[in-house]
Amino acid sequence: MLLCHIFPAIMPKPDQYRAEKAHVPGRTPPNHLEAERAVLGAMMLSEDCLHDVLEILMPDDFYAPVNRKIFEIMKSLAPLGQPVDNVLVYEAFLKKGSAEEIGGAVYLSELTEDVPTLSNATYYAKIVKEKGLLRRLLELTMEVQEKVFDQDAEMAFEVAESQLTKLAESRVTQNSADIGSLMEKAFSDFNSRLAGEDESKGLTCQYPALIKLLNGFRGGEMLIVAARPSMGKTSFTLNLMLDMAVRQQAPAVLFSLEMGAVQIANNMICMESCTDGNFWRNPSAAISGQEADRIQNAMDRIGRSGLIIDDESVLTPTILRSKLRRYVREHKIAIVFIDYLQLMTAPEVGSREGRTQEMSHISRTLKAISRELDVPIVALAQLNRAVESRAGNKPKMADLRESGSIEQDADAIMLIHRPDYYNEEERPGEADIILAKNRNGATGTVPLSFVKNMMRFETLNS
Repeated sequence: MLLCHIFPAIMPKPDQYRAEKAHVPGRTPPNHLEAERAVLGAMMLSEDCLHDVLEILMPDDFYAPVNRKIFEIMKSLAPLGQPVDNVLVYEAFLKKGSAEEIGGAVYLSELTEDVPTLSNATYYAKIVKEKGLLRRLLELTMEVQEKVFDQDAEMAFEVAESQLTKLAESRVTQNSADIGSLMEKAFSDFNSRLAGEDESKGLTCQYPALIKLLNGFRGGEMLIVAARPSMGKTSFTLNLMLDMAVRQQAPAVLFSLEMGAVQIANNMICMESCTDGNFWRNPSAAISGQEADRIQNAMDRIGRSGLIIDDESVLTPTILRSKLRRYVREHKIAIVFIDYLQLMTAPEVGSREGRTQEMSHISRTLKAISRELDVPIVALAQLNRAVESRAGNKPKMADLRESGSIEQDADAIMLIHRPDYYNEEERPGEADIILAKNRNGATGTVPLSFVKNMMRFETLNS
């Protein structure tokens, strides 16, 4: 705020907030002025933000000429090793004799004051980048249209092909690391493990044998829990989620496409309080004071956790990414659960591509989101009927319905098998968690007990 008193207040002219080209008469080209302002403000407040953003954006990515000019100045100052705050940016414009073009010190001061949070600078930059790409795509389509109306088919195809290729290539961001620093990091991690530490343990769960194989639920990983209907995959997942959210106090979100939020809440109360689900749904007598206390305590524990239940019935990768960004930002979500994968849709793929291609797109996007937001995603999935006709009814990865690239994209695949579901006399009350794929460790089978009336999966002999 002091800056406004030191330097003259020169406000930008109205047309300095507009793009230099009107692409479509009567329509505003894609832009996000709030994100542009947030990016510039963050760059002036933090050197780390400055260099992170410079790896993502170019001057043409900015819609408003005033913002583009400010970015160009900061880009020119950064290689010189100079600090790039609003005072020095203003001084640079004064030396050029063009301080009035950017609204003077007032506008620069406003940029730094309006930054919502520095930690989201790269997210704001990606928004600006996306809008810039859309504007360039719009320019390209109009150029092709001109060639079409000139009835020059050869030139129209040449412009479309060459320029579209360049535009597609510009979407690729630099995401490399020096091999020397990678070797140092790998060796440092090895020494940590040698000393009994584990830098990548991630979240744990209440099943020691499973965690010994998985080595934790880590950010950037997609894990699949798959089973036939009525095998208990939702119950198993809720058990995992309650342990992480209630006992480990790790904020979690469940996207439930199959069950409503109230039904899930009822199930969680039964699990956490060890209450018979049939009695909870159809109480035939008054409960004792001890039972009431147990239920109330369970409800209190769940209520204090960082759990979010999102039961919107339509979920696409685009909606999921948008919601998760907000949940991670506002609630510091540490793990994500989706029930279940095959109920998601991807309208952007189109019906002509078929359901398998649609599921492949969903799977790849979930993996990308887990890496982008650095949170583990646990997605439930259905298995096909091949399990029913197989001797022993033991599930395999190939039984994943409409699997597409799920097997390839997943870091771990857990298959649930309950022998007594098919034969009441075979291992009654037991369930196997078959770790059929484990990218970061060994595979194997973890036997658990399944208390069906309470929907609880427990360690055997516990």
